[in-house]
Amino acid sequence: MSTRNPLLEAQRAGEQMAATAFGRLSLPDTLTVSSIVDHVAGVRRRPITIVELPTLAGTSICGWWNAREDDDEILIAPPRSERHRDALVLHEVGHLVLDHAGVARASDNIAATLGAAGPGGRSEAERAADTAADARAQFHDATEIAAELLADALARAIRQGPPRLSRFLSVFS
Repeated sequence: MSTRNPLLEAQRAGEQMAATAFGRLSLPDTLTVSSIVDHVAGVRRRPITIVELPTLAGTSICGWWNAREDDDEILIAPPRSERHRDALVLHEVGHLVLDHAGVARASDNIAATLGAAGPGGRSEAERAADTAADARAQFHDATEIAAELLADALARAIRQGPPRLSRFLSVFS
């Protein structure tokens, strides 16, 4: 009798999604977080804006990708360091590349939330983040795992540098 392990199944599905997406990215040789964001924006033919939201500080949500009509917005909590900022942005880029906007989650009610704010209310970004809070507090589903694994692969590619340079360094360092 085999016992089903939903977390292990989610991990395997996430690994497959991340590996497939990374292979399809066709990234340039020299990588930074900014160059990855620019590359993905070019592939999608939509600008990507990164917004730091102080209202996310101290909440369970660290970041959120808000797919708007004409552009993509990445909302992040105030980072503790530049490396933390990079991790937050790359995780949300992972969702963007994996096209998780269509995945059923708390954001399905975002339009109602945005429409409910009156004049002088909070910004669209702040309302979107509030709506998403429950969705991003969970890291045990395949979409969150895939986004995190893709972010890890992107960060590793940045650290390793261009393939030619990393091969050179492996021989001579």
